[in-house]
Amino acid sequence: MNRAAVLTLLALPLGYLLGWLLYGVPEEIVLLVVLIGAAAFAYAVRQDRGVIAFFTLLLTLGLGVGLVLGVIAVPILAGNSETLVAAPLIAGLLLLALVGLGVFRRRVGVALRLALTTPLAPWLWMAGILLFAFFPAVRVDCRGLQADPWMDYGGGFTYGTVGKRLWAAQPGLIPDRAELPDDFVVDDVRSSVTRCFQDAQGRPRPLSFRASAPLLVVHLTGPVQPGMDAYAAVFTPGDHRKLTPWARTETPYSEMTKHYPYLYPGWVVFPFLPELPPELERALKR
Repeated sequence: MNRAAVLTLLALPLGYLLGWLLYGVPEEIVLLVVLIGAAAFAYAVRQDRGVIAFFTLLLTLGLGVGLVLGVIAVPILAGNSETLVAAPLIAGLLLLALVGLGVFRRRVGVALRLALTTPLAPWLWMAGILLFAFFPAVRVDCRGLQADPWMDYGGGFTYGTVGKRLWAAQPGLIPDRAELPDDFVVDDVRSSVTRCFQDAQGRPRPLSFRASAPLLVVHLTGPVQPGMDAYAAVFTPGDHRKLTPWARTETPYSEMTKHYPYLYPGWVVFPFLPELPPELERALKR
């Protein structure tokens, strides 16, 4: 078996392992490593000709995809009610599409010829990385947790249909209610995810093969007023096992954001706490 055949066989599993190792690293670094690896595979198989053929075909395909997306975006933006904002963007997209079409028509013939000579290994390398991103061997982020009953908007836990959240309407259901002050009245309940890129010991998951171990944080807040009371505890997703006692914390609203790994909308989870409150972090370490 020659070197090209060996590299072609190894490219997909090596890409998968790299995706596992790098998942959670900033996109710019991942893209740079992916392109360097693809260039290395192309060079190892066909030296300079392989690198030139691969990147020429990659740029042509990228231009074609961008052209299609630009054409799709124009009618969407044209229907935007904020026409003063959308009009310059529409004009720019149309101009870009016209220029791109002219370039693409000249490049497509070259690309078709290159497709017959481009090494397969760099494409399998990139396919392996994408394969891990969509089908990871272990949990690596918080995707899917939006469907947890305590996170689901339609589940009634944090967004009830009768004006009050479940535990606010029925405080007797709160686990370990005795840990809260007797005079504390629950007015609002908010659940959020945290530790999306950390393992069970709280260590960063990227640049390792460890699995992520996300947690749920439930905040109970009193009636809205200056200096309002808030208490929080940590639970496991799914089985909702309570991991910490209720601890007094700051109100969570200003800290909450979205967990949005690699800008893929199917993986978005909201709300997301970038860091555990210090009181809960200390309680977890005990």
